[in-house]
Amino acid sequence: MRALIVAALAFAACGGPAGSFPSSASACRLYARGADVAGAVCVASATAHVVALRVDRQGQPVVVGTFAGRLELDPSRAIATAGVAQPFVAGFDASLRPRFVTPLDLSGAMGGVTVGARGVAIVSSSLDAPEGPFLTRLGPNGEVTLRKDLGFGGLVGSVSFDPRGALLMRTQREGLRIVATDEDGTVLVAPRIVPPWIPQLPASAREGAVVSDVAVLPDGIVTAHAGEAGDEMLTKVTTTGAVVWSKAAFIDSRSQLAAIGSGMVVLNADGASQCNGRGFAVTMLDRDANPRWSKCFFGRAERLRLAADDGRVVVAGEAQGSMDFGQGAVPAPGKAGSFVLRLDESGNLRRVIWLGGPSHVANDAVAILPNGRILVAGGVGESPSQTHLYLATLKD
Repeated sequence: MRALIVAALAFAACGGPAGSFPSSASACRLYARGADVAGAVCVASATAHVVALRVDRQGQPVVVGTFAGRLELDPSRAIATAGVAQPFVAGFDASLRPRFVTPLDLSGAMGGVTVGARGVAIVSSSLDAPEGPFLTRLGPNGEVTLRKDLGFGGLVGSVSFDPRGALLMRTQREGLRIVATDEDGTVLVAPRIVPPWIPQLPASAREGAVVSDVAVLPDGIVTAHAGEAGDEMLTKVTTTGAVVWSKAAFIDSRSQLAAIGSGMVVLNADGASQCNGRGFAVTMLDRDANPRWSKCFFGRAERLRLAADDGRVVVAGEAQGSMDFGQGAVPAPGKAGSFVLRLDESGNLRRVIWLGGPSHVANDAVAILPNGRILVAGGVGESPSQTHLYLATLKD
């Protein structure tokens, strides 16, 4: 059986009662405003940071991040490192009970993680190394079952599966690459595609070109590109590499894409073009990048994350002061306020949820569970450098 890998490359150098978190971990003094907490878990650690959150078809979360010191899911599932930050992957069941925690020995930077029918897949890479990127697969209990040098180069920035088994990678090399592998990670096909906007760029702008994200639609793959010469573009290609279209779009170097139905949602972190630089923008496009609606949300927000399914659009972030989500300015609760917005497929704001408390709260990742509930993951502690790991399921 083959698995498709798509690599977009750019030119360049706590569970407690509803509404509360468990009191057994004093560092997780969190609360949710605007929704009840259906379940939560707090993982004790000296310092832990979430890099990615994925959910399999059974609603079981997988968290990948870095930790220093000791990371303990429960007394029988704990790992430790001698002071140096190390990558890890932790699995939970649908009720947020721990399943496994595994330290990772990766070459270069951790590019991304995804969960498919065959378990967890992680890609790591280094821009300066001649080898890589490396594919690491884990079994259902967190055991490493495969480690493979894919051999086509590039610094991986994001990875995800689509329902058909396509593994998407954004890396620091020119063009768009579609790679087919067998189950052992052997590369079978790896054509490089040059989207139309690349040859049109001035030579001076090519090194600054960035493919900020990719999304798989039912009939093709869309890449978001923002350069230094006003050349913001969306490009759609087929899985065989044929360019379908390339269009100018309101995007930026931090834009995120998510497929929804036959179209896509775009999250623009700085909102410079659409919101006069005063917030961030969420835009719904159809399969041909024609806009259906666009919304601006005002205020300074960091760590923005996007998730979508057929009926929901979810944006999570960390407010740096007051935010205006269309109902007037609202101050962030606690030392730092993590928020979650839910919009329907027509762009109507359905819910604003705040996660806050007396401690520092970082909402680093968001996902939508198969039952429609929202799952958030991040760190909580007295400061950004001293954080415990938390996961929380929010009732919609």
